[in-house]
Amino acid sequence: MIKDMYIRVWKVLVQKPFRLWGISLLGVLLTSLGASMAVIPLLAIAIALLLGLGMARVFLRGYRGEENRVENLFDGFKDGIGRKLGGAAWAELFKFLWGLIPVVGFVFAIIKSYEYAFVPYILMERPEVAALDARNVSREETHGWKGLMFSADVLLGVMVLVGFLVLCVLNIIPVIGILFRLLTVVYVLACIAFLPLCYGLLHAAFYEEIHNGTLAARAAAEASAAHARYAAQAGAASAAYCSNCGSPLDPGARFCSNCGTPVSGPAPQPEAAPETTEALVAPETPEEPEDPQE
Repeated sequence: MIKDMYIRVWKVLVQKPFRLWGISLLGVLLTSLGASMAVIPLLAIAIALLLGLGMARVFLRGYRGEENRVENLFDGFKDGIGRKLGGAAWAELFKFLWGLIPVVGFVFAIIKSYEYAFVPYILMERPEVAALDARNVSREETHGWKGLMFSADVLLGVMVLVGFLVLCVLNIIPVIGILFRLLTVVYVLACIAFLPLCYGLLHAAFYEEIHNGTLAARAAAEASAAHARYAAQAGAASAAYCSNCGSPLDPGARFCSNCGTPVSGPAPQPEAAPETTEALVAPETPEEPEDPQE
């Protein structure tokens, strides 16, 4: 299932890579610039949250195949700014408070970050949901999917890390190692530039597929097919072997020849030999000659 999500994100990247990448990079730069306003912490946090909402909508529109413009980055600053800011801040506050738990706080913070992962999309796409309810709605919709979302994120990070480690190993090769050092620098810059876009599209893909029920329908279909295969295999096995001792059953046997246990269900029947045409057609009896005296 994770593979399918990666394929969907890759198709989006292939179709419109440069515009989405440009808007994503601009969003990262603006968020960093807003965070640099440390002299006014509350204002910096508000700008970062609203830009994050705009970025979430850009990624979701990109995943849906809709046209994106630079001004979409600032959709969070438009209608209902109080509701959007309040809902985003409420979710971030809960993540922070869960993270304060001693020793295991970071584990709960990670869990809550995936539990509230849909809050930005809910605030931007569903105005009927109140600011304080967005967190609960996200928790309900991510129920049962947090592990899959976490695995998808970790797997992407592992693939990027493996690529980096391979390049680091190639750096020690004499003479041509300098080329791999340059390639490593390019690789790192590419990761910095494109990873936010990849993760943003991946999270938007999970929201879209889970909210629409597509992912649940696919999971149910796969589970049903797996159950059918297991049932067929189990049925074939129980018909061919004794349920008590596991010994092979003789064709047509009603009892196990090894332990005497009755065969449950119809025992496997031997294949009947095909009948020849001569056996199917009854032989003709010769007609008796008529009596000439009659």
